Order: sequence, then C-alpha cells, then structure tokens
Amino acid sequence: MNDIKLARDIGVVHNMMRQSISGSGMMKNLREKINNSEGIVIDYINFNKDKAIYQKDIEKVLMVRRSTVTELLNKMERKDLIERKSVTLDKRLKQIVLTEKAIEFHSEIQEQLMQVEKSVRSGLSEHEIIILHGILNKLKETFKSKCNK
Repeated sequence: MNDIKLARDIGVVHNMMRQSISGSGMMKNLREKINNSEGIVIDYINFNKDKAIYQKDIEKVLMVRRSTVTELLNKMERKDLIERKSVTLDKRLKQIVLTEKAIEFHSEIQEQLMQVEKSVRSGLSEHEIIILHGILNKLKETFKSKCNK
C-alpha cells in the first residue's frame, strides 16, 4: 500500500489532461486569446450571470490567494475580458462583469470544457464517476484549510 503514490499519480493525470487539452486545434486558437484561469473565470461568471460576482467569489472558485486573483483580474481587465463596476451600497466592492469580447469566447470555452469532461468520463463507469467525485470533494476539503492560510 505504501508503494502507491497518490499525489504523484494525481499530478501525472493533471499533466496528461493539460497536454491533451493543449494539443487540440480549437484550444490552441483559444489559448492565444485567453489562459486556463481566465477561461474558468469567464465560465464561472457566465454560469452565475443571475448573481453579482465579486473578487472574493473568484478566490473561492480558484482556491487561490487574493493577490493572485487581483493580478488575474487586472490582466483580464487589460485584455478587455471583464469590467469592474462599483456597487451602490458599498463603494469598496466592485462587481465583476463580462465584456462582449469574453461572452463571445464563452461558447468556445464551453465546447472545450465539454470535450475535456467527455474525455475524463470516457474510461469510467457511472459508479466510478460517483466515487471519484466524492473522493475529489474530500481532497478539496482536506486542502481547503491548508490553502487558505
């Protein structure tokens, strides 16, 4: 049992997924315009378009530090992917809103995410998918407290 290296195997699968995604023609075209994190942010905001999204929400989704998200959002703003709009109740808060440019990219992002999801699920039974999902959620909970320090 000690000869099984879970962290290494997870890292290898992660790298293989990234290589697979990067190798697809559509993704190469999209990558010239946006990176993975930007795509995740665009997808998240679009999926939650009925809610006001703030930087703290992006921090929770990406599970990264405030400074990292600030840098990411600044870059996205320079690339005309998002706008930060003042909130009337609290001038310190800035709602993050997608631009038309980002909305146009979203369909490409969605298509790519569906291809990745299909690839991940292709070798697994429905039962294995449910088990893996539970395990991944446990791992996220395990590391959540360690990442937020």
